[in-house]
Amino acid sequence: MASADPRADLPKLLSSSTDTRDNNKSFTVHTIPPEVLSIIFQWGKNMIDDIPLSSTAEGDIHRDTAPFEVIVSHTCSYFRKVALANPRLWTSIHIYAPCRLRCIIEAIARSGACGLDIRIDLTVQEPQMDDVMLGQMMDLILPQSHRWRSLSVGYSCERSNYPMITRLCDTHAPGLQHLSITVEDVDRADASIVNRSVELPHIFKEGTPKLEFVRLRGLAIQLFRPQLDALVTLHIDQTRSLPLLHSTFRDIVTRSPFLANLSIYGDIIDPADWPGQANSIYLPNLRTLRICSAAGEMYAAILLEIDAPMLESLTLKDLQEHDLDLLWNLADSTRHASIRSLIFTDFDLTSLTYEHIFQTFQGITDFSTVYSVRESPLMGLLSEGMVEGLDGLYVPWPRLKTLAFSFDVYGDDEEVIEVVAAVRKQGGFPLSTILLRRSADEMEEIPLESFDAGSDVEVKFFTEDQVWPENRTFFDNDDILF
Repeated sequence: MASADPRADLPKLLSSSTDTRDNNKSFTVHTIPPEVLSIIFQWGKNMIDDIPLSSTAEGDIHRDTAPFEVIVSHTCSYFRKVALANPRLWTSIHIYAPCRLRCIIEAIARSGACGLDIRIDLTVQEPQMDDVMLGQMMDLILPQSHRWRSLSVGYSCERSNYPMITRLCDTHAPGLQHLSITVEDVDRADASIVNRSVELPHIFKEGTPKLEFVRLRGLAIQLFRPQLDALVTLHIDQTRSLPLLHSTFRDIVTRSPFLANLSIYGDIIDPADWPGQANSIYLPNLRTLRICSAAGEMYAAILLEIDAPMLESLTLKDLQEHDLDLLWNLADSTRHASIRSLIFTDFDLTSLTYEHIFQTFQGITDFSTVYSVRESPLMGLLSEGMVEGLDGLYVPWPRLKTLAFSFDVYGDDEEVIEVVAAVRKQGGFPLSTILLRRSADEMEEIPLESFDAGSDVEVKFFTEDQVWPENRTFFDNDDILF
């Protein structure tokens, strides 16, 4: 979770530092005022914490180097003094197999009264920790539960003889804001609680009134649900085959009137259990929605059932050619009129399906995909200017302003972009921005800052993955499935 932005007071403090430097020709790092250095340290920690801990394609996470705060505190005596005097540098506690008790003890002491961000990585990809050592670490962090600000837990198997997650979450955490739980297996479970009323939380039963972000992955959605009343962001990651009842799913996503961001991964409901009734799930404040499913019926079923009049952004992953046929059959262009941003990843669609998309999602201003410009049938359609529809010719996405693709530096992507930009401008529907994704290695090997796609179009290259939701201000290293 992000701390307060340490840059807020930096200009004034840097001005003071500049004055000191001007009066002292032998300027060194030791002459930097401790207030400035402390802010720089905090800024550096935030930058490092926002980088996934060298995640692999399978999603396992490792920390191969010491935390930033430890490194700077071992640089020199002056750095150490400044680092130890800033409790916000020591708020992150990472428990994993090589972790030492001394590190946790020191972080708890040095963090003072600040909120703590706890991360526990004990999944099957990680080296395992013996129960005695894990128990000692639990004994250290459990008394600090009143200070927990975020809690991320990855556990391979919740065992009845050592129920680590149950023990961890059977405590009082009134300040908890962010919760991410991944449980891959349990050796004994009470099946009766899977579809129990969401009014009765499985964990943190004393309540978590500030909990606004929740991710439940694996069996967590069935067996380890917290209080959901104040949620703003909810990730439901169904990575194990144990579907919920439709009524339970509906109660989960409608529990919080503040829900603005919903991410659904996997076949959370058996396709046979979908009632097929439109608008049965009302989410008045939902702004962003992500869906990924192995069963193609899920995409259309969710989009038909959810009534979200404020929905602005839709992300679909692994979408195939006929997965949205139910939407096309409905032929209602007003249903998703509020959607402005459309993001496709790992999909396979023909030009015909794009034509349906144009008609169903007519208000799109921003479109993004991980595929290259040449690979996408969309660019071919846009380059035609007009598309033949049931009622004659029409302009696809007349409000479209921004396109984002991966860029093939060895192909003819640049030429295709120039054609599309010119056609849109000539038709009176100009683009404003082209975003092109390149890997960091490509950027280093073949530097290319931009190219001319027309005087009205700004072309930008970028390497970072898109943040979801777009306004997220905290670190989310577990968002690896999309």
